[in-house]
Amino acid sequence: MKIKQLIKKSISQKTLFTDVFGYSLTKTGFADKYLAGQLTMYKSYSWLKKHFENDLKQIEAELPKEQNCEAAEKQVWICWLQGMENAPQIVQDCYASVCYWMEDWKITVITADNMNEYVQFPDYIVRKWKEGIISNTHLSDLLRLELLIHYGGLWIDSTTYMTGAIPAYINDSNFFVYRNGWMDMEMINMGSWLMFSKYTNNKLLLDTQSLLYAYWKKYNYIKNYFLMHIFFRMVTDMNPELWEEVPAINHIDSHLLMQELPKHYDENRCQQITQLTPIHKLTYKVEISKGATAEKLGVLFKNRREQNDSI
Repeated sequence: MKIKQLIKKSISQKTLFTDVFGYSLTKTGFADKYLAGQLTMYKSYSWLKKHFENDLKQIEAELPKEQNCEAAEKQVWICWLQGMENAPQIVQDCYASVCYWMEDWKITVITADNMNEYVQFPDYIVRKWKEGIISNTHLSDLLRLELLIHYGGLWIDSTTYMTGAIPAYINDSNFFVYRNGWMDMEMINMGSWLMFSKYTNNKLLLDTQSLLYAYWKKYNYIKNYFLMHIFFRMVTDMNPELWEEVPAINHIDSHLLMQELPKHYDENRCQQITQLTPIHKLTYKVEISKGATAEKLGVLFKNRREQNDSI
């Protein structure tokens, strides 16, 4: 049944040949799942570039060189469509940590009930979302772009956990996203779980948004799960000078605490991680046993301040 579902998904995304080839590579030992996944990613990139490179060139030509960019408020955007009170405990703990460490910022939780108060999507986007063509995950990609373009500020995924103040390399940047992979050598060059824009109408975001809208206006399937990331890569490749202005900070350290969630709580290990970074990308999709690190999230985020106060 699982194989049938995968084949059906590949056919709907028109990636059957690529997926079968990648699967064959893993079965014959020529590649592991990571390398096979990279192949699929590059094939998707090539397809999207072929079909949308001219759109991007037109977007670049039509956008005014000088955008009306206004300084953003100290605003944090988080989304949980069902409402934070209905979120899993890990998500609620993450939210509590953000409120604790960013108490001087305005924190807004976007839900299905209040979303229209902040953004207005094109009619075809709303229709395809309601029909299930656009998933909640991929709607959130469009949502973060809309919010940052129109308001600026800091977007963080609902599973972002904080154990310290926001780093200066973020707050002092005009635009910031964490880098992915080694020296931009991977297809995906950024992590979208944290995005900061000090000003409205950031060009990298505007171009990416335009490509996404052009895609969803034309197609009723998702070519690749990382559609927004691939379009962002296309945009940064065309605007290398703007990408160069973004501090190159990798997000590997920010994923270390996630690995500890199901493990028995180790104070020394958690201190090692929180000394590396105060911002952590977690997941609520984890099995938790008694005494696990995940059970400590309700108090762990306060430890760093208490430790600093005691020095």
